[in-house]
Amino acid sequence: MGTTETNLAESLPRDKSYIQPTTRLNASTNKRAHDHQVESQGTSPEWAELDAQFRRSLPNEWYGRRLVYRGLVMRACGEVVKLDGVEIGEGERRKAEDLMRRAGI
Repeated sequence: MGTTETNLAESLPRDKSYIQPTTRLNASTNKRAHDHQVESQGTSPEWAELDAQFRRSLPNEWYGRRLVYRGLVMRACGEVVKLDGVEIGEGERRKAEDLMRRAGI
């Protein structure tokens, strides 16, 4: 386990408020999200690369939050293979589960 992974668990707030939704979705927001999802079913390789660049630019605290969010979704929906247009690999599953375990989630 690397230093970065250790720091991720330590950087997560202990009150776990970061896993609570911060906004309420209304019918209009849900419709837009659904329409976007339908449009982006065939996610392009460019999206995956843009997301990878974005992920690498995140500070450790926000990278940890993102990994916890994705890990919670993976935990709840064990068969999910793509989340937010990004394929989920076994390495990410293990890393998310390890981070959540160390953070006490």
